[in-house]
Amino acid sequence: MKPGISTRISTVLIVSGALSLLLFHQAGSYVDAQGILREPFALLGGGYILLGSGLLIALVKLVRRWLHMQ
Repeated sequence: MKPGISTRISTVLIVSGALSLLLFHQAGSYVDAQGILREPFALLGGGYILLGSGLLIALVKLVRRWLHMQ
């Protein structure tokens, strides 16, 4: 059976979010010569948003499927 569009979107969002969080941790942080903390904060926030959106879509799909089975 071929996965639906919501399954594909959910998978892409979850994988993208996980990769963003992984890249955030791999990039690390440092303090430059002027004493300013340098961190890729966009990867952190974006990763959580993507991961949460993907999980929300998957949860809604599972609940809708469960309700239609009853």
